Amino acid sequence: MTFAALPRCTLTFTALTLACLFDVAHAAQPLSTFRDCPTCPEMVILPASAAFAIGKYEITQAEWFAVTGERPAEFQGDRLPVETISWRDAQRFVEQLAAKTGRPYRLPTEAEWEYAARASSTTPYHFGDAVAELDQHAWFIDNAEETTHPVGSKRPNAWGLHDMHGNVWEWTTACDEKKRSPYIRDCHRRYRGGSIANKASSLRITHIQSGGVGDRYFALGLRVALSLDQP
Repeated sequence: MTFAALPRCTLTFTALTLACLFDVAHAAQPLSTFRDCPTCPEMVILPASAAFAIGKYEITQAEWFAVTGERPAEFQGDRLPVETISWRDAQRFVEQLAAKTGRPYRLPTEAEWEYAARASSTTPYHFGDAVAELDQHAWFIDNAEETTHPVGSKRPNAWGLHDMHGNVWEWTTACDEKKRSPYIRDCHRRYRGGSIANKASSLRITHIQSGGVGDRYFALGLRVALSLDQP
């Protein structure tokens, strides 16, 4: 499969802002998707960037099992997002996926995650600012009924990415500088997007949480990114 080279996007993340410089004409074009193997995650090449792709969905339990041979989730189901995984677990997964495919899979940076979640929007949620519409786009405390749900069962954002709000939190590479301490060997890592256990305000695109690299609980999952060949 051949992909057109799109204009490079410069991503920065400072004080909860995201600057992405790109040719807006590309934002409306159909996005290319691919899989590197039958059990690999489906990836979306984002507009304005030939530099990375991101998962169309959160990593499912079937995809996690295909790589690790493990089923760590509290809520079991092949199409449910994998959860109860730590940042270290997520890092091990992307390293194993990279080894399996020969491709540089990794966790997204925080700037990449927000760029993907926004899909060119500037509002609290990718679809706007109306909390009443959140039910159509996300699983959260008001509608989840205390369980995760199959990935992709809510409406996607403008770039075809599902569950950027809700279902499970998604680990990123970002270190939480506010929680650095001489008593903590590894910096806390940030996760984004909100989950089934959170109210609407925690699902806003700018909302940030962080946890220790060994923390696990039923609402922590991941979405993968992939560095693409330079044009």
